[in-house]
Amino acid sequence: MTGRRLVIFNADDFGLTDGVCRGICEAIDAGVVRATTAMVCAPGSREHIEQWSPAASRGGQIGVHLQLTEGRACLGPDEVSSLVDANGDFPGSPAGVQNVNPSHVRAEWTAQVAELRAWGIDPSHMDSHHHIGLKPHVVDSYVAVASASGLPARTTSPELTARLRASGAPCVDLSMTSWYDGELSAKSLLRRIEAAFNRIHGYGTLEVMCHPGFADASLAEKSKYVRQREAELRVLASSKLAKGLGHLDAEVASMSAINLVAA
Repeated sequence: MTGRRLVIFNADDFGLTDGVCRGICEAIDAGVVRATTAMVCAPGSREHIEQWSPAASRGGQIGVHLQLTEGRACLGPDEVSSLVDANGDFPGSPAGVQNVNPSHVRAEWTAQVAELRAWGIDPSHMDSHHHIGLKPHVVDSYVAVASASGLPARTTSPELTARLRASGAPCVDLSMTSWYDGELSAKSLLRRIEAAFNRIHGYGTLEVMCHPGFADASLAEKSKYVRQREAELRVLASSKLAKGLGHLDAEVASMSAINLVAA
């Protein structure tokens, strides 16, 4: 192996609930998580983000978690009619995102970036809720928004990595998005990190998607992923994970490290 191994732990769903925000901030305070992405369309997200963003930004970077599912669009139904119902609400799941107008997607996501900036946060990177930006009928818009904004974007395949970089959008070499589907332990996470580095020839920049949080009363109404967030938080704050990363010669980094390691 040559070169450096940089791991960016990026926590999704900042702004979803008070407990999720608190858990993300605790994970950032523990020192491993150094990035999170904020939802501007979730009910109550502005209050949660404004309350917790000072704590999150102390040790991490805050990006935008672009939405086409759950919550209310930033633009009105007359502007993005292919994305929302008559009330301006998104579908509850990716299955409901059908027959979208690409110009509506680009306009809405541009508005979500602008909304986060209006709340006092200049986003450092971007990804998408429910991976909606990676769906075949949406991915062109995802690449276009990443290119236009210049924000580092989540990528999950060599093909998407090549597309993003060709468009001028920075991205990691690989994003690992499967940990939450399996055993939530430091051993499992380290095993997956090692396998991910093997996929990119042993070194480079690796993003690990994570969902630390506390299961407050409102979370079960908004997400199917509830108690598992507390399990993730325990792992992310554990000494076993920190020691294991050292054994893998992996350095914890933030999104600003994307350009430090050549692909």
